[in-house]
Amino acid sequence: MKRFGKSIGNNNLVVWVKNPKTDGLNVEMGKTYADRLYRWYGYNLDYSSGPYLVYLTQNPNQPPNANDFAAIIGFKNKNYEDSIEAIEYLESQIRREKVKKEDVTMINYWIDLKSIARSNVDIIIDIAKNIGKK
Repeated sequence: MKRFGKSIGNNNLVVWVKNPKTDGLNVEMGKTYADRLYRWYGYNLDYSSGPYLVYLTQNPNQPPNANDFAAIIGFKNKNYEDSIEAIEYLESQIRREKVKKEDVTMINYWIDLKSIARSNVDIIIDIAKNIGKK
């Protein structure tokens, strides 16, 4: 994550919500941002289903303008390799200034599908064998 944060440059923002007093995660601030994403962009981020990587075209403390958008990648139930693939994809799009909500949504679905397939490879092989018999 640190490498990603350094690579996106000065015109972009990554927020790790951290409590400076305890050096731990600030759950209440995380909930505040999740609530803003719901209110302003329509994303229903479950507090306990993170972590999330959120890309915003607007400062998270200000309501969005008409052309602003949010793109979100969730990492719950994703393996390490798939999570890195999603982060590297978003990083490359940010560096090239080509971030599109639809593309980030698609990579998120792709990573979900790959993670499900990896977790259920034996079941998928059995299904394929049974289909081949018919």
